[in-house]
Formats: sequence, C-alpha cells, structure tokens
Amino acid sequence: MQALTRRWSVRSVLREKNITALNYAALRWLSGDRALENACAAIPEALRSAVFANAIEICLIDGDLKRAEAEFLDRLAETLGMADDEAKRIAEVVALKVSC
Repeated sequence: MQALTRRWSVRSVLREKNITALNYAALRWLSGDRALENACAAIPEALRSAVFANAIEICLIDGDLKRAEAEFLDRLAETLGMADDEAKRIAEVVALKVSC
C-alpha cells in the first residue's frame, strides 16, 4: 500500500510540474549538448527498456503527448539503442496502462 501511495504522490507532483523538462534542462546545462548521450551511456543494457517505459509514462501523465515529448522519446529510444519494434511495443503497453 505504501508503494501505491508513494506512486500517487509522485504522479501528482509530476502533473504540477514538467519534471522531465526540468531534469533534461539541468543535464544539458551540466553536460552540454551531449547530455542525453552521456546519461544513456551510463544506463546498463538490462535497464534500458525500463528507463524508456518510465520516460513514456512521465510524458503521458497529463494525458496528452506533445510534439516535443514525442521527439524526445524518439531521440531517447535511438540513443538507448532500441530497435523500432521494441520501442513501439513498449509505447503501446505503457499507453494502455496509462489509459486505465
């Protein structure tokens, strides 16, 4: 139950602020234009699909996928080295989960 409460609390905060954009802006400021590449390189191969799924969920939290978010997700999938069909499958599952 505590995990569900914590998850709800995090989701409510993310609705109020675009945390993804803030984090990305901070990374760019610290790492320059290669921030995303540097961050993705540090993610172990076994966790890359989970990271991508979480990024999709955060982008869909407000119920609307904006063009900038879609472009970011495309770039993220490419930078993580994900195959197009794998990224599409993950996106479909997360979209279904978020819509429930």
